[in-house]
Amino acid sequence: MTMDGKEKSPAAGASLWSYRYVVLMVVSFFISGSFYIINTSLSEYAISLGASLSLSGVIVGCFSITALVVRPFSGFFANRVRKKLLLQIACVLMIVSSLAYTLFRDPSALIYVRILHGIGFSLNSTVSLVLVGAVVPDSKIGQGVAYFGLAQMLSSAVMPTLGAYLSEHLGRTAVFYSAALVVAVGLVFLSTLRIEEPPLPKASRFHFSLGEFVCVRLLPLGVLGGMFSLFNGINSTFMLGIGAERGIGDIALYFTVNTAAIIVIRLVLGKAADKGSVYRVIIPATVSAVIAAVMIGMAGSLAVILIAAVFQAGGQGMAQPSIQAECIKRVEPERRGTASSTYYMCADIGQGFGAMIGGRISESFGYGAMYYGLAAIFVLCTLGSALAAAKTRKAS
Repeated sequence: MTMDGKEKSPAAGASLWSYRYVVLMVVSFFISGSFYIINTSLSEYAISLGASLSLSGVIVGCFSITALVVRPFSGFFANRVRKKLLLQIACVLMIVSSLAYTLFRDPSALIYVRILHGIGFSLNSTVSLVLVGAVVPDSKIGQGVAYFGLAQMLSSAVMPTLGAYLSEHLGRTAVFYSAALVVAVGLVFLSTLRIEEPPLPKASRFHFSLGEFVCVRLLPLGVLGGMFSLFNGINSTFMLGIGAERGIGDIALYFTVNTAAIIVIRLVLGKAADKGSVYRVIIPATVSAVIAAVMIGMAGSLAVILIAAVFQAGGQGMAQPSIQAECIKRVEPERRGTASSTYYMCADIGQGFGAMIGGRISESFGYGAMYYGLAAIFVLCTLGSALAAAKTRKAS
């Protein structure tokens, strides 16, 4: 490692905690922090400009829709543009959009700002995963992905509180200026990196095909990862409603316990993602998700809810980084952008559609049926993973 951050490509036995890896974690912390700072007060800001509740919901929600639409294109460009440059572009887009929130007094115009913000954030998450795969040894990709996600979790624990404090004491405009400043700090750290990348494929730079946007052979893994995101979407949407219906006080502690458990699980089991078949991690993870869904479906007390939070963390904490790492490992280095975007596209669909599907089921049959149905789906995921593991062992 040199003082300017320039390093050679990591050797198989190299340390995970290189300068470049640590800086990427710092950059991820600040970029994610910008998102969380704004999200705490965006809806109230839109309403203060005259937006209705429904319009404020559209303004907040179009971010996720934009990210979903942009995902395949972000992978396409990640294969053809220097990854560091693309991440810098993402940072600039987020800085510009953060400042742009303060320029418009018509709440409808915030939709366009939100779309721009979503484009930047989508590029960031897709490219960041590819860069992690580029700066860590191949033998430690799973561990690197698992620990890398902790930067975003720490950001999600700290930055919403900061955003709420800024909004209350300095006004909502200060929130957006601070969000822009936070990304700018991340951009400064990013500028210190010199990452060696293979030459870009000139001959096929403008060749378009389905495979350039979606890695079809990774869809089974992506869908499985999306199921854990769907679980998250259902929990974040309906957990408070479950508490109100069943008379369970302080049910929001579910999210605190869940986040803390995920952090511990990733720290303890991060190395497991690099040992043996990915299904050695996925199968116990899906079983853990089954237990969590059944417990929430039947829960009548806070104690049961909190135990379920730990089991759900066990599933998510083990499965998601392992699946992300496996997606990166299964493709050639020049196609890792497509692999990353394929995974995140499935995760976006799961997160977004979880609330919609869960709302329909819970409205007709109740919260219990919604979670029991989710448990049944994870049972199928467990069986499918077991069959895939058996097939893999037989082939080897």
